[in-house]
Amino acid sequence: MHDGGRRVHRCARLAGTDSDSSGKTTNDGMDELLPLAEVERRHVLRVLEQVGGNKVQAAKILGINRATVYRIVNEPDPGEEAAAPAFF
Repeated sequence: MHDGGRRVHRCARLAGTDSDSSGKTTNDGMDELLPLAEVERRHVLRVLEQVGGNKVQAAKILGINRATVYRIVNEPDPGEEAAAPAFF
């Protein structure tokens, strides 16, 4: 059985958007389409907030490695200029 529709609906809910009964997309305050990396980062930060910053617990909830949580959290925000390497 193909459940692509359910996957899209679930992803939309995670991204802060959803469809109403008419099938139109509602936008819970988000006025822009975001790159997947930013949606991922925001979701990780939201989970971290819910678990009081516990990265081990957040990683378990997200089903990812703790190091991946650190990497996602420590990446610069999209659009921000990356910091110069520490050896400069």
